[in-house]
Amino acid sequence: MAKLRDDERHLYVADCLPTTVTTKIHVFDVNGDGTLSRSALASVDTGTIFGDGPILVKTPDR
Repeated sequence: MAKLRDDERHLYVADCLPTTVTTKIHVFDVNGDGTLSRSALASVDTGTIFGDGPILVKTPDR
């Protein structure tokens, strides 16, 4: 999941890797030529669990 800030100078990316369990937000700077570079701003752990795909699948009784 990604969100470009309204000023189009920063890109926020939600990281939901299964190894970290909780979602982290990383900030990237959008350079003048459109390339991205890691922002000096630190990543933020939101403390929330974000499921990327099925969390629970119920199967019928047999």
